[in-house]
Amino acid sequence: MKSLFSVAILLIFSIYAKGQKVIVEETTLEVDKIERPAMQIFLEMDVKKVDDYWKKYLKQFGKVDTKGKTFLVLEAEIPGISSQTARIVSEIKKSKNGTIVIWAIDQGDSWVQKGNSSYNEAINKLRTFAISTYTDEINEQIKEAEKELKKAEKEE
Repeated sequence: MKSLFSVAILLIFSIYAKGQKVIVEETTLEVDKIERPAMQIFLEMDVKKVDDYWKKYLKQFGKVDTKGKTFLVLEAEIPGISSQTARIVSEIKKSKNGTIVIWAIDQGDSWVQKGNSSYNEAINKLRTFAISTYTDEINEQIKEAEKELKKAEKEE
């Protein structure tokens, strides 16, 4: 019974995971009252959870300062994007069906945008974030389901 239930749960979550599309789009982000080139990704998740995952993800690049839904990493070290420290400015916005994460990267002499040599790497890092966030969320749901299963088995 337990193994059948576990298989069913894993099947449901794998179908859920395959349904999640990871598409990075070009956009702009207002930084210091000027529109800057940026990238965004949509996640079919609650804004609070994405907020927590995003802070954790940004910490790998440096100290994260937050101001509401704006995140700043002023001296970011981003391998593959900039050989010197960069500045990351990002926002999280709630949307009708989930959450939008936007980030803009200032390399000091230019902002990462289409045509820059570091553009594809910036897209890859944003995709990596989305995939790891979905994976972490699914793992959390599996843990919760397993707890409920153990609880139900004890009650039998």
